[in-house]
Amino acid sequence: MGKKYLVGILILFSAILLSPSNILAKSGLADALGKKRVYMPEITVDDKAEDYAYEKNLRDIILKKLSSRAFGIVNDRRDADIVITCRVLEYDFFKIDPVDHIYFPLAAVFDAFIKNNHVRIKTLVTVSTREGKVLWKEPVSGTITRKKIVPQEEYRIINERVADVFIRECFSEGGNRG
Repeated sequence: MGKKYLVGILILFSAILLSPSNILAKSGLADALGKKRVYMPEITVDDKAEDYAYEKNLRDIILKKLSSRAFGIVNDRRDADIVITCRVLEYDFFKIDPVDHIYFPLAAVFDAFIKNNHVRIKTLVTVSTREGKVLWKEPVSGTITRKKIVPQEEYRIINERVADVFIRECFSEGGNRG
């Protein structure tokens, strides 16, 4: 009974490790998709992110980063192999960084005295086939804390950050969180 149990565990473990979803998670979607044609419609913005007004800039940055990785960019969904949709869920700009390092009392006190600007964005990005089969769907967030962030410049900075996080998490080898 002990050997059968051990063999069963090994078979189960092997099946999990060799499952297509696990292989995709380890290699990133870029390997699975090759260098496909990408369509990305306009980015939508939820009510909680009503102050965010630079979704076209975010879309342009993501498409530019994908084209530099040899993905073809198309303007019509019917010509695409994959479709990337993005929804901005939350966006906040703080002139004074909120106290968020409350792990240790001393860290919270130190954080309260630092007067930095803080920008954060949370998006939901979905990568699917032209037919609508979801290949990857994850929240993608970015934060920037700096001594001074020039007004209106925060959009470009945070858009670059969230685009980099998306590319790394979704398309880089070993970058998936799955």
